[in-house]
Amino acid sequence: MITIVYSSHATDQLAVAQRGIENLLEVSRARNLQRGITGLLLFRDGIFIQVLEGETADVQFLYRLICQDPRHHAAVKLLEERISARRFPSWSMGYRVLSESDLRYLDPTPPNGTKPVLDPLRLLAAPEQLATLIRNFEPQGSST
Repeated sequence: MITIVYSSHATDQLAVAQRGIENLLEVSRARNLQRGITGLLLFRDGIFIQVLEGETADVQFLYRLICQDPRHHAAVKLLEERISARRFPSWSMGYRVLSESDLRYLDPTPPNGTKPVLDPLRLLAAPEQLATLIRNFEPQGSST
């Protein structure tokens, strides 16, 4: 089994309004359930971060499909690693809109009192921050 974590930018934030995300989640959850893929989708200010878990071939195939999806662009793989247990075993796709307080784990003291921002390239350079962000959304009692 492997996990892949990637980030991408919505191509049209209006198209990714709450209704658009609900449709995306409904279809993706059904497909992930069929494929045995679990994970988590995070969203903030037009940026997605998604955790995919499952059998290697299935996750890699899904990631290639996702990279071709026209609803987003600039996909960046933040992490790919072998896992012995899933972090989100009962979630075909968990979902959360990241709050400002969620981002404070990544940037506890933004400069000059500015609001913290979700910066995928910073997460790529700081895997410990990415791990902390993901760990904050693991279901209670989940294996790590």
